[in-house]
Amino acid sequence: MNVTPDLALDTYRADPRIALGRTFPAALLRPGPLPAVEWCITLDGSRPVALAAAARLADPDWFAVLDEPKIHVQPSGSSAWQGLPANRDGQVDQVAVSWPYLHPDVLRADEAGRRMGMMETFADAIGRRAVASLPVVAIRERVALLSDLIGRTRRHRRLVFRPAQADVPEREIWRVCAGLDLDFGPEGTFEYRTSINPFTLLTVRPDPPAGYFSLSGANRGATCREVEFLINVPRCPNPSRAVVAALQSGRAFCERIGGTLVDEQGRFVQATVAQEWIESVIATARELESAGLAPGTSEAITLFT
Repeated sequence: MNVTPDLALDTYRADPRIALGRTFPAALLRPGPLPAVEWCITLDGSRPVALAAAARLADPDWFAVLDEPKIHVQPSGSSAWQGLPANRDGQVDQVAVSWPYLHPDVLRADEAGRRMGMMETFADAIGRRAVASLPVVAIRERVALLSDLIGRTRRHRRLVFRPAQADVPEREIWRVCAGLDLDFGPEGTFEYRTSINPFTLLTVRPDPPAGYFSLSGANRGATCREVEFLINVPRCPNPSRAVVAALQSGRAFCERIGGTLVDEQGRFVQATVAQEWIESVIATARELESAGLAPGTSEAITLFT
């Protein structure tokens, strides 16, 4: 568990008997244009370009009229994309700009056509050719497909711990979450995460009305009615690990505090219900994967933000 200046009590320590562990694979975020969820225009050419020339895209006279695109470059000799560096010396092999497909104006063919025309002018000025990832006439269909995917995706999946007594002291929740080796996040929730991806696998938070935990509340005797174990599937770096962590965390709460674990329909989470819940979450993850938007990747994060 991460330790803040206020969190120095020996009672809040990881317990090896229930700690979730941090060794598992996770989706990696990658920089650069994302054609699956962004309309991208690459400035194609065989010779390197001065970075200072490419960086003119960030000048106000270009950046504003292009509706503030993301700007990507590949330094000479590198195959890795990055944003524009502060130091504009040197050369780049690749230059690209991109806009999320769900940007309000990307859908409009006239607006996309205007941007394409401007990028062709810019590309010509630096000796390159502007190449779009998708023809302007096909943008509307891609936007509709992505909008439909968002509409039918069950993003948030949860389990709920209901204590046997009316309310449970928040101090006890802190002890169990520390035992699970969860991090305390900036929004007052406990989080299960990995060091190789900044997005959480599992969020543990109180059910409304409070919505967040605090050490000061725990120390002054605050109580909580229910505790929610939440997975944001599109943004989760490893849904398979997350469902296991949610079930293990719920069981730890039941054993350490006393109570029951229920699913979204209020059903007691016994073996059959647990398996149905796991399969449902994994089915959502697989649907995203089949659309080229594996959970926890840059593509999924961009679309579901």
